[in-house]
Amino acid sequence: MGKSLRRIGLVLVCNLLLTGCWDNIDVSESHYVTAMGIDRAPDGLYELTFEFPTPILTGQNKEGSGGGGGGEQKSVAVVTTKGDTLYTAARNIVEKLARKVIPSKMELLIINEQVARDGLMEVFDFMERQQDTNMVANILLVKGATAKEIMQVESLQEKIPSQHLMKSIKVNQDNLGTSKEARVIDIIKEVGLPGRDPLLPVIEIEQRAEPLKVKDLGITGSAVLKDGKLVGYLDGVQTKSWLLIEHKGKISLYSVPLAEAEGNAVFEVISTKATKKVEFLQDDKPKFIIELKVVGNIGESQVSIDLTQPERLTSFKAQVAQIIRKEIENTLLTSQQYQSDIFGFGSLIYKKHLTQWRKMQDNWAELYSKAPYEIEVTVQVKRSGYTRKSIEVK
Repeated sequence: MGKSLRRIGLVLVCNLLLTGCWDNIDVSESHYVTAMGIDRAPDGLYELTFEFPTPILTGQNKEGSGGGGGGEQKSVAVVTTKGDTLYTAARNIVEKLARKVIPSKMELLIINEQVARDGLMEVFDFMERQQDTNMVANILLVKGATAKEIMQVESLQEKIPSQHLMKSIKVNQDNLGTSKEARVIDIIKEVGLPGRDPLLPVIEIEQRAEPLKVKDLGITGSAVLKDGKLVGYLDGVQTKSWLLIEHKGKISLYSVPLAEAEGNAVFEVISTKATKKVEFLQDDKPKFIIELKVVGNIGESQVSIDLTQPERLTSFKAQVAQIIRKEIENTLLTSQQYQSDIFGFGSLIYKKHLTQWRKMQDNWAELYSKAPYEIEVTVQVKRSGYTRKSIEVK
């Protein structure tokens, strides 16, 4: 009797395990979003553009598709909808697709600069409230064009153009250092953090072509936010300086003019160690201190000079340090003009000097813009290459 009851119980448990979940999603009745763009239409409505892989798009849903590498069947379809709110615009997409839209696979969010100037808090609120939204999706700001234009580009390397864009951002940050990665969740955290303003990567159309391809676009520089709104831009060099201080980039290159001859040497940064501090002056106003230690290699020399000689090497390191220091200074001054604390000095005060922060938080933008600073850069050359001098013609 006992064995029979155990067998019946086992059968019941197996049946429960094999039963489908009540909230399972039928893939054939859904569309998975891979990227989304947000624009502000001329009539003031929000305009959302969605990128979908095309194998599940059939019939009339192929209308208006774009992207991919050519041929009758493109790899992705791009569909646009409008609404007075982001939520309404997102829901209106159902009318065109007649299927449920699943945003959990979305890996890229593209935002038009006008939307960013108006303020991104509504965008972030929309992203946070949707339970299926991928909060670790990359975010990208479009300068001088619409998000819809960028999402209609074609890629010669990837079947899904948005994946090509994401890889371009990553490669740029790690190998050139003139752009940066940003995820939705990280930007939301920074916007809500006292004394810290975020940067977004920027994309522009460098060359108008028909059809527009990813190679016609440029991803460089950063968009500066303050209180969740776009207030200005950093160029590629300034973004590189920010990456050095924040330990975000892996490799940076500097072309250094050599005083002894007409030519340059290339210094390649391979590691950095930065320290940020805030000191308080006699009037309790803040002073910013940045200390940066840079380690790198000599990647190229255009002139026949032995840079391993102690005096020349010392002079070369001093030149590199001066170049990096000036670029960091220019970046800091630009952020002070925007009153945007992109280096997070206010956050340091908030964490380590809470009493002081409470006194100055309401006036932090002005204090930040006028604060004196001190920047110190030291350079170490780890490797000068296999040759001591540039190759000479005999």
